Amino acid sequence: MMKKIEQLEASKRKLLGEGIGSCSIEELQQIETQLEKSVKCIRARKTQLFKEQIEQLKQKEKALAAENQKLTEK
Repeated sequence: MMKKIEQLEASKRKLLGEGIGSCSIEELQQIETQLEKSVKCIRARKTQLFKEQIEQLKQKEKALAAENQKLTEK
């Protein structure tokens, strides 16, 4: 269990750019590929959240416009 924790901590440090001086070109390429995949997932999630937020704001805008119309009619 301790060995697994140490491996995970070492992997985390490498992903954070720490302790990569001893990495080979292949290891660096693997880290770069992993980071690119992670960034792609993060950007996709961020885009999804923005779309959901835009949709909510559009619905709120419609509700406010309808309320404004009712108040204008009074």
